[in-house]
Amino acid sequence: MPASIGLLERKKNKLELGSGIVTPKASQALAEAGQSPDEFLSRHESGDWGEAGYAENELSLCKGYRVFSIYSLSSSETIWIITQPDRSATTYCFPRIINHVVCSKCRKN
Repeated sequence: MPASIGLLERKKNKLELGSGIVTPKASQALAEAGQSPDEFLSRHESGDWGEAGYAENELSLCKGYRVFSIYSLSSSETIWIITQPDRSATTYCFPRIINHVVCSKCRKN
């Protein structure tokens, strides 16, 4: 019986997260909403992508692409969590900031 309890308690993670990075604006928004980064990181890590595309993230897991989640804070702000393709880092940020970075990288490729 104890072995089965251990199996139930063990958390199944879908991806490795690497180093955690929280941008200053994301940190401020989380603090203002009274929410912990851990509650969203746990969801992201376990495959609950929030408002992001499930199929895209599942493909990203198989192909080794970046994985992202979109969550609404209690303050109605939206926060993104993005894990890099090499799984070296996971970043909390705002969509308007990351869209600029992603779009500028796309133009270079």
